[in-house]
Amino acid sequence: YSFGGWSGSGVTNTQSMETTVDMSMDRTISATFSINSYSLSVLAGNGGSVSGAGTFNHGIYASISATPDAGYSFTGWSGSGVTNAESMNTTVDMTMDRTVSAIFSINSYSLSVLAGNGGSVTGSGTFEHGSTATISATPETGYSFGGWSGSGVTNTQSMETTVDMSMDRNLSATFSINSYSLSVLAGNGG
Repeated sequence: YSFGGWSGSGVTNTQSMETTVDMSMDRTISATFSINSYSLSVLAGNGGSVSGAGTFNHGIYASISATPDAGYSFTGWSGSGVTNAESMNTTVDMTMDRTVSAIFSINSYSLSVLAGNGGSVTGSGTFEHGSTATISATPETGYSFGGWSGSGVTNTQSMETTVDMSMDRNLSATFSINSYSLSVLAGNGG
């Protein structure tokens, strides 16, 4: 609380917390106090949005909320007075002006690229949300590339193509053994 002033007659300085009263008669003097209010700033890092900013009275637990964008995860709150820094929906103890920030991190996804019999592949790894990973297949001698199976592949019939990394992906390259025709001809007499 803050001191608001004195009311009543005979007070020397009504705005001073410590003052004097002229005692030339009976007096009734009252002190007024007002509750303090504080500003709450709620900031969002890259990858999400927040709510809950405003002005709040002393001692209020102000609600704050964080919402990650697609492809991001909520990591936590930074700043003092946060009740549970690891919860997307929590409160802030308003005993002073506060600034809190929500922290978001981009999601990473696993890409597993497997080869069937007759060839080899490259491209497995971990990739950030929204990135494009390059994959390639190489058939062994005597084999042909048959295609890619699994979701997110840009061109399933191309030996070198890309994959949309918006989730974990498991892909397989298929190869088939080459077949050749053999023609056997006989000359005259047999």
